Amino acid sequence: KYLVLSEFWKEIYTKQILVPEQKLCYLGYPRNDVLVHPSSCPAWEKAVADYRRVIVWMPTYRQHRRHMEGAMSNEYPYGMPCIHDGEELEAFHRVLCENNVLILFRPHPVQELSLFRDSGLTHIRIADDSYLDEFQMTLYELLALSGGLITDYSSVYFDYLLTDQPVALTIEDREEYFRHFTPAFPDYKAYIKGAYMESTEDLIRFVQETAEDTDTGRSERLRAKEMFHSYVDGKSAERIADMLEEEYGL
Repeated sequence: KYLVLSEFWKEIYTKQILVPEQKLCYLGYPRNDVLVHPSSCPAWEKAVADYRRVIVWMPTYRQHRRHMEGAMSNEYPYGMPCIHDGEELEAFHRVLCENNVLILFRPHPVQELSLFRDSGLTHIRIADDSYLDEFQMTLYELLALSGGLITDYSSVYFDYLLTDQPVALTIEDREEYFRHFTPAFPDYKAYIKGAYMESTEDLIRFVQETAEDTDTGRSERLRAKEMFHSYVDGKSAERIADMLEEEYGL
């Protein structure tokens, strides 16, 4: 069996990924259950209690510090799409401070971060595995407790829709990105709904609006959630357990 979120994905999995249709199992992902029913993490909640909003930033991998010949030419020195230099990073950080918003930046494991680590920014923390270990929580437990997501072409977008929290999509480099990687959809914006980020100014506006609980894109995201997910009840693990017992006697 091959777990799939909904029948919307059937053609993509059968024609692009070449999974036989009879193998597809439309029960959702067990890992997503926590996004619907968040687990409490008192230590983390205490650590971030003074912030108005906590936003997780999970960019798609673009560069490789050891294999740069296959990387995209549009580099972001801090690993943050739409932020091109130190001046833009400082402007973004000033707005985070003014609005008391914390960014938990979750880079790809091979992302070069030396410049970012030396920047000394108080309202941006690298949420790597050691950060999660500090609070004994998983990545999806962190996502479930967050108040927003910044991403782009990552599959985490589809999972995060279950939280009903604001989503920003940094797609400034989409033309180059889709020359390197095959898109699942012929028209990205026709399917992927959120606040589209094309610049640092867009990121700043998203932070300001999210801090003020403004979420103008919610209705479109809810329609996307209904399209991408057959189940939004946080019971995928239960359904899979029932299927295994019924079909395999496990």
